[in-house]
Amino acid sequence: MSGLTSLDNVITLVTEIVNLISSQALNKRKFDALLDEINSVYNGLIMYNNVRWLSRENVLQRFVDCSEEIRLFLQNESKIEQYPQLMDIMWLLKLMFFTDICQHFNELNIKLQGQNRQLSS
Repeated sequence: MSGLTSLDNVITLVTEIVNLISSQALNKRKFDALLDEINSVYNGLIMYNNVRWLSRENVLQRFVDCSEEIRLFLQNESKIEQYPQLMDIMWLLKLMFFTDICQHFNELNIKLQGQNRQLSS
């Protein structure tokens, strides 16, 4: 059961950091400016909606894709010390694993929905 708790801690921390950056207007503008400055292909983070569990993979993938920018932003804001997990290789491995698992679940869900449509036709 500790493995599931560990993965729950991953999404909890990701949600906390995404909310810190995206839900406060000044932080959001600063982060968006940072992404512009480094010519990122992304224009921001995706907020996690607990109601739509399928969004979890999108949130995690964007977080992984922007992890360097997130660390840089938190460092610039003197908040990196609050999130030592971002420098912990084991936590980062759990983040990558959880992201991959969510992606596979989403792909499986899409395939199952397609099969259900074929069966009901």
